[in-house]
Amino acid sequence: MQTPVIYESADIYENQIVIGYIDSLLVFLQEILKETEKKTLIRPSLNSYNGYVSFFGSVAEKLLKNVIPEKQRILKNQQKLLQFRDIIKQSLKISKSDGTLPKFTPKVRANRVYALVFRSMIDWYKGSSINWDAKKLLVAIDNVPKLFELYTILLVKKWCRLRGQTSGTSEVSAWEGKLFNYEARLLYEPTYWMFGHLNHKGSIYNTQHRTFKSSSEDSKSKVRTHKNQKREPDIVIELVNDRGTTALLVFDAKYTNKDKAFKEYLPECTIKYVHGLSANGHPRLTHSMIILFHGQSENSRFFDFHIDPFSLFGHEPQLPILGALGLSLNEGISEAFTIIDETIERTIRLLEPNS
Repeated sequence: MQTPVIYESADIYENQIVIGYIDSLLVFLQEILKETEKKTLIRPSLNSYNGYVSFFGSVAEKLLKNVIPEKQRILKNQQKLLQFRDIIKQSLKISKSDGTLPKFTPKVRANRVYALVFRSMIDWYKGSSINWDAKKLLVAIDNVPKLFELYTILLVKKWCRLRGQTSGTSEVSAWEGKLFNYEARLLYEPTYWMFGHLNHKGSIYNTQHRTFKSSSEDSKSKVRTHKNQKREPDIVIELVNDRGTTALLVFDAKYTNKDKAFKEYLPECTIKYVHGLSANGHPRLTHSMIILFHGQSENSRFFDFHIDPFSLFGHEPQLPILGALGLSLNEGISEAFTIIDETIERTIRLLEPNS
């Protein structure tokens, strides 16, 4: 005697989402492995000499030793996930993977286990991106000038946190939030490609011709591909007002003396970042260009390009703001913060009537 048997397929949206989630975890682990591979390929030089070794080399060597066991853990977890994925696919006969953000269907709401898993997956998708730029801040340190550069970005980041309203960070920013009446982002070494370059993203362009030949052969439809057709300032505070107008405060950190900072680096960076950066509808994009240099105690202040009363703190300040700011490491972070504080705040205040 034959009777009908009802078979309910397990190849449904909810299970496809679970497989997609596992695939996402596998991709995430592979990304971490790729980054750890970059760090372990180059062995640091300890530069030993008469019993002394490089501080940076020693730190790097210790970091590499810590990376190796973590890498082994990642590989083990990767194998477990692959086995788990194969078991689920074969036993439930799931035909495809769905890596989109999970939706709470009636079936999920009715099943406590599914609901718990789906909530966990949603939390993962919303917070799983790694800000590798933040990690590169530490990995990139191999000399004193780079250490000073890191010191300055952390100092400016501290200022943003204390003076602004923090909303978070992203893959491209060191800090995001509101500064006074502006939506703001703090960017560390942002890349601005030339107009027409295949790598260009966003609305800000490098528009500087480097040579006479480049200027004479220019055209609006020109496609650019060279790897050096870009500008990468050390630190940028990007401000956007309620009308959508963008202004940039650009800082370049130089571990140098006051004379070189003022006479050599300030004119060079003014050409690069004041005249060399542009955006559609923003004829005055860069609002300030300030060199941050390592100054002695007596040089811990702002050295203005413009004479008084046309200086930053004068009665008739001229735009853009140009100058060099000395940061003494001898006086502690509080004094350096005070100098940064009054300089950046005054610079932003001057922007308001001209936004």
